[in-house]
Amino acid sequence: MKIIVIAISCVFIPCFLEAQGTFQNLDFEQATIVPFGGGNTNLVQVSAALSHWTAYTGGSAPPGAILYDTATAGGPALSIQDSHSPVVQPLQGNYSVLFQVGVANASTVALAQTGQVPTNSASINFYAQGTANLLLTFGGNSIPLTLLGTTPNYSILGGDMSAFAGQSGELRFTASYFSTFSLDNIQFSSQSIPEPSAVAVFGVGTLTLALIRGRFQSRTGKKRILRED
Repeated sequence: MKIIVIAISCVFIPCFLEAQGTFQNLDFEQATIVPFGGGNTNLVQVSAALSHWTAYTGGSAPPGAILYDTATAGGPALSIQDSHSPVVQPLQGNYSVLFQVGVANASTVALAQTGQVPTNSASINFYAQGTANLLLTFGGNSIPLTLLGTTPNYSILGGDMSAFAGQSGELRFTASYFSTFSLDNIQFSSQSIPEPSAVAVFGVGTLTLALIRGRFQSRTGKKRILRED
C-alpha cells in the first residue's frame, strides 16, 4: 500500500475539462442532504449525499447512512462535508468527502464507483488535503500516485490510467491507518503523468499537520466530534 503524505509547496494545474467516461459525480457536487432519521442530525442518506458512489464507512454509520458535517474522535469514518461544517471546509465547490482512520484501527474506509474510463484517458487526477495512507485501485489493480503540485488549500495527486483507457471497472479510494484527509475534484485526463524528474522541479513542502489542525477547527475554535464508545 502506498503512503502519501500531503504537503504544501507549489502549484501544478492540469487540464481537467475533458469527458469523464460513464463515471458521474466525481466532484461530489450532486449531493443532496437528506436526514437519515432517528433524530441524529449528523447522519444523512448516503444514496442522496453521494449519488453514484458506494461508501464503506468503517462502521461509523448504519447501513444506508453517512456522517455529515462531523467527525469521529479517532475511529474509522467516511463523511461528507459542506461549507457549513465546523470540522473542515470543502476543497472546492460545495462538498468534499472526509476519510478518517485512526492509528490503532485495523479497519479501512473506502469510496468506490463502477464505470467506464474515457477512451482517451492517460491519467487520473484529484485534490486531497491531509495525511493519507491511501490506496487507489481500478478493477482491483493498484494505481501508483504522484504528487503533481500543491496550492494553499490542497495538493494535486495523479496516477497513470493509460493501461485502462476505455475499460469498465471499479474505481476505489481506500484509506487505512493514520489517515485524515479530504478528497475532491476527481478527473480523468488525456494528459500523461509527468516523469519523476519533471515533477521534482516543483519540490515538496513540509508536512501539513499544523494545517490539518487549523482546518479542523471551526471559526469559533470548537470542533463537532462524535463521541467514541
